[in-house]
Amino acid sequence: MAKQKSLFKVQGTLDDVTFYQLDGQHYIKKKTQLDGNRVKNDPAFQRTQENFHEFGAVGVVARQIREAFTKTVKKTADPRMISRLNKVLHAIKKLDTTQPRGSRSPINGLETAEGKVLLTGFNFNRDAAVRSLLKANPLIDPATWAISIPGFIPGENLNPPPSATHFQLSAAWSRIDFANDVHQTVQTVLDAAPIDQVAQDLILTPSEALSGDGRDLVVLQVTFLMEEGGTLYALNDSSAKAAAIVAVS
Repeated sequence: MAKQKSLFKVQGTLDDVTFYQLDGQHYIKKKTQLDGNRVKNDPAFQRTQENFHEFGAVGVVARQIREAFTKTVKKTADPRMISRLNKVLHAIKKLDTTQPRGSRSPINGLETAEGKVLLTGFNFNRDAAVRSLLKANPLIDPATWAISIPGFIPGENLNPPPSATHFQLSAAWSRIDFANDVHQTVQTVLDAAPIDQVAQDLILTPSEALSGDGRDLVVLQVTFLMEEGGTLYALNDSSAKAAAIVAVS
């Protein structure tokens, strides 16, 4: 693998050389001589075929989670979020002891307590973790999924960017039926509040009850704003917005 340094960046295949882009960088590699059908069907590539199948299962679950939290992903996700989520789901897939290698799925891995722990705490933005911006422990009611932070003091319990004057908390709850590829998501957004020393009890509750079958995921989001001329503006700095999965049923 070599990196392109020319002025004109090329993508595609020319003769036996493939030009491609990864993470904003342009690379060159020699075109493989392996036939795709052989890799898919030749018993000599059994392990590769098994990996392909499980990669596909992981990709489906990752897509379902992203679609369930589309608004959160658009506002907070970093460019590598998908690959990071896939990595976590691959680890969860390995907890599936109900299926043989090649048929394991993160859906079954999430049936285990360890699988739920691995997904809990996943941050959509690698540049800002919720626990680094929010220096308080949210309490989550397992019966209603309500999130509360009693005695919250913004000036002490937040780690805001220097230009921030206000903060805003929001939460999203989604019941995802992975098997049938359907989900229901509801969201609650608290009003923006100044970063001061006034203690307050914060609580976020689902705007409506989740129904149907599926697994419940809860996401908490923290964003910072700046007031100018009496108007609040969301900070575009990647370090000023964070969202994480804080509970998995």
